[in-house]
Amino acid sequence: MALVRLIQKNSFMFIIYSGLYYGFLFPLLITDARSAPGGPDLSLAMYITTYMIWLILGSVWAHEQSEFKFRGYLFLQQIPVKNRDIVLSKFVLIFLSVVLFSAAHLLLFSFLLKSREHIVLSFHHLLIIAGLCLILCGLAYAGIFRFGFYAFGKYLVISWILILVIPIALTIFLFPKIGITRASIIRFTSSVPMVLYLPACLLIYVLLFRLSVRLKNRYSLKGDRYA
Repeated sequence: MALVRLIQKNSFMFIIYSGLYYGFLFPLLITDARSAPGGPDLSLAMYITTYMIWLILGSVWAHEQSEFKFRGYLFLQQIPVKNRDIVLSKFVLIFLSVVLFSAAHLLLFSFLLKSREHIVLSFHHLLIIAGLCLILCGLAYAGIFRFGFYAFGKYLVISWILILVIPIALTIFLFPKIGITRASIIRFTSSVPMVLYLPACLLIYVLLFRLSVRLKNRYSLKGDRYA
């Protein structure tokens, strides 16, 4: 029951960011893709799956900023809740978000893409991004529980901005000059064996969870790290 309540408490920023994304940005992306010459293609999958990382990592940053601002961790230290449950609630929420967003994107691909081959390639690329998203968020929480949001938060927001800017810059300025298209990137990632990739990502995610629990136990009471 405590875990469920912690997940509910942590989900506010994820709901806000998801609402903005699916209510505003998502329709714009769909309209842009449908108005493109020839209709939506694999470029749609390249952009939208990258935004999934940006969305979830941004939700993590916004939530932890709120925890820091309103002394959330100090409050949790005053009630009978284990550090493991605190960390677990965040990792479970991220995992559920990745699963739900992946399902939503798959439905979008199935609706917009006309070629079955393109749907399969897009879904494969989506799984690549989902696994990467889990690892990046796990690393973010390991950094937060080790250094605190005040010290680590600026690096988190910088990485959040770079995840948005770098793919756009590469696809506009660099890739066309060397003959790389967004579709060719997705076709290249289709060679990654999912039977090995996904279990490896999940294993790393579990290890990052265990590391974060140890870091939370060791550093949560030192000074005003979470004040």
